[in-house]
Amino acid sequence: MEATWELVQQSPVSDVTIQAISKRSGVSKPTIYRWWPNRNAVVIDSVFARVADEMTFDETGSAVETLSDQFRRALSLLRSRPGRILAEILAEGQSDPTALASFNELFLQVRRAEARTLIERGIATGEFDPRLDVDVAIDMIYGPLYFRLLARHLPLTDAGDSILYWVLSGLRPRRDPPSS
Repeated sequence: MEATWELVQQSPVSDVTIQAISKRSGVSKPTIYRWWPNRNAVVIDSVFARVADEMTFDETGSAVETLSDQFRRALSLLRSRPGRILAEILAEGQSDPTALASFNELFLQVRRAEARTLIERGIATGEFDPRLDVDVAIDMIYGPLYFRLLARHLPLTDAGDSILYWVLSGLRPRRDPPSS
């Protein structure tokens, strides 16, 4: 994984091959394939091992505080080289279903499961609306970050607090409007 990390620091994900990983690491290609189904799985594992601590939910405060902290760390991560690597993997996944499946299994599903647990805790404690669809909430929170990462229509800088404010406003409990 160290060899893979070094390679993705020097070149785009699309240029990293199992052969290059094998050569850099001194590990045979069959050994690599014994542990990973493809090159993208090795890249995802390598990146995730480097950024796992930055992406976790440190549940030390309320659900809102924990979510806000994790969101800001995710934003910072996506603005760095590992974020660009994730964007490259997602871009490849548009024409390579195996790459997308690896990203979903090894990275996205883990993140979503942690977010789900946190949001469900927020619903249970009354911080979030009990009618909340948790999957929609997760998409609302992180979707704008990934959209900016991939589309590059607007920078990932300086928007985090605004995105977070408006998303959290939508997640909080509401009273139904009075009937007429």
